[in-house]
Amino acid sequence: LTEIPAGQIDPALSETAAGEGIMVQGAVDLCFEEEDGVVILDFKTDRVKDPEELKNAYKEQLAIYALACEKIFERPVKEMILYSFSLGKEIKV
Repeated sequence: LTEIPAGQIDPALSETAAGEGIMVQGAVDLCFEEEDGVVILDFKTDRVKDPEELKNAYKEQLAIYALACEKIFERPVKEMILYSFSLGKEIKV
């Protein structure tokens, strides 16, 4: 659970609304630190045939995870990865 400014989620908000805090609740499946930043890995069980379908469906979720991780770890997120069990491979976001 962490708080981020609403404007980071929706840049089109008014200046007043953009400054309001939004509580983000969720669970990153796995994140780890490397010398040059944090890596986020999220596992997906969706049955898809196209990796782009997963990427498009979850890129906003991973972007929110990245904002939260950068706040928590005080380090940049250098990579976001989805792992698709149905495709048996990783998808960089």
